[in-house]
Amino acid sequence: QNKPILFMDETNFNIHISRSQGRSMKGTRCTTIAAGSKGANVHVIGCISAFGFIYYEMRRGSFKKENAKTWMKTCLRRAMDKHGVPIVMVIDKAPCHSNIEEVLQEPEFRENSILRLAPYSPMFNPI
Repeated sequence: QNKPILFMDETNFNIHISRSQGRSMKGTRCTTIAAGSKGANVHVIGCISAFGFIYYEMRRGSFKKENAKTWMKTCLRRAMDKHGVPIVMVIDKAPCHSNIEEVLQEPEFRENSILRLAPYSPMFNPI
């Protein structure tokens, strides 16, 4: 039986950055007003298949191992509901994914598979 292939990836955005260079009209000084506070990055984690988005989450701060496991369980449930069969999840070797295979030890997720990408191979993950 062929299993659908899903791709998972994450990224973060620092919304508190400001430019250190700029342009202005000749003879005028380039100025800007920058936010004076720092804060947590916005972290986005998502999953797609050939049929489109399966599941994503956004949060302030980073995803830790336990957050990634919880996310993976929710994502697998949605993917199995959408596809009706067990799936293969393609993931990279980000630190928050280091123990994610533990999710597959639970009876509910045992038939699914995880395929890890080699280091420095983002071209194999379309998300």
